[in-house]
Amino acid sequence: MDTAIPTAALLRNFLERGWEPTDFILTSFNHIELEKFHVLLPSVPFGPIISSLMTDYAKFAQKLAANYLVNDFEYTTPELVQDAHERGLKVLVYTVDGIEDIADVRAMRVDGIITNWPNLV
Repeated sequence: MDTAIPTAALLRNFLERGWEPTDFILTSFNHIELEKFHVLLPSVPFGPIISSLMTDYAKFAQKLAANYLVNDFEYTTPELVQDAHERGLKVLVYTVDGIEDIADVRAMRVDGIITNWPNLV
């Protein structure tokens, strides 16, 4: 399913109305569509959603020219976060709902937490 073209068109409408590209972060599990989107609207920050620990850590996201790496909490390690930061990527972690888990990922110095309980953060 082609999502890049309609998503880029929708965001272009927002940008034409005065929104800034940095008001958005586009993420997806579909990395092929992310690449297409980035070609269509390169000013909007984006990041692939990962649900594993990749052997090359954040190199994959860097090769996509992503701004973010959006990683599953279960597979987020201090080494992954450090590697992403060294590559100039910000790290968002999903879905972090427990108080101890929130403390753990904050200690890893992630850049953002995706949670069902924002009042805990």
